[in-house]
Amino acid sequence: MSNKTRAEEYAGGFSESIGASGNLNDPRTWLIKGHYFGEIIFIAHAAIIYQCECFEDMARFAEAQKAWL
Repeated sequence: MSNKTRAEEYAGGFSESIGASGNLNDPRTWLIKGHYFGEIIFIAHAAIIYQCECFEDMARFAEAQKAWL
């Protein structure tokens, strides 16, 4: 078990437990980071599996699934 806080664990992208996705770098500047990058990518993947076709669909999916996410 890691002694890192949630912010420390996900601030750079993905945790080590997610494997190959750990090679992704967060392209955003520090000024506009309202959410953890790894969580955004997870929501995008889940939305694609749920057959969302555009960013608006992904946003609606995330809003509808807040309790689960």
